[in-house]
Amino acid sequence: MVERVYQPRFVFPVLDEDDLSPEMRLLTGMQRKFVLAILETGGLDYAAAARLAGYTDENAKTLGYRLIRNAKVLAALRVEALKRMAARGADLADDLVTIASDPEEKTADRLKAIKMVMDRTGMQAVSEHRVVVDDKRQSREELLKELFGLAREAEVSIASLAGQGKVIEGTATEEKSD
Repeated sequence: MVERVYQPRFVFPVLDEDDLSPEMRLLTGMQRKFVLAILETGGLDYAAAARLAGYTDENAKTLGYRLIRNAKVLAALRVEALKRMAARGADLADDLVTIASDPEEKTADRLKAIKMVMDRTGMQAVSEHRVVVDDKRQSREELLKELFGLAREAEVSIASLAGQGKVIEGTATEEKSD
């Protein structure tokens, strides 16, 4: 007796090149179908998605593994997944209102679901951070004044601090302006 395995078929939409995201345009036709198959199947079985996309049974496991690690495929998958979530955003908003007002649901679960959908549809909570920098750096003049003062206290010649450069030693006086 021959065992028959039911393999679901997915009817791929006809993709108009003008409607494709830049990420999808970079893919081959089979890679595009793989991206759509991953989204359709929930992304749990890469080999099944590869078979749905039209790859042979013999190659499906290997190709599914390779495709799901391909940077171009992942970029297209990310864009297409976000498009699907955004398209469902309005529909889910109604569900969220229902869940949020259902006293039978746990509050923590309701809040978590609301946050997840809102984060993924571009309605994240705004977070503001205020950073105060107290800059205690001294001016060049203040640093030189301190350096010369330390040199006098240590009885070190200012010329020796300058190394090979020429230094004219003298006394600085502070002028007060009116």
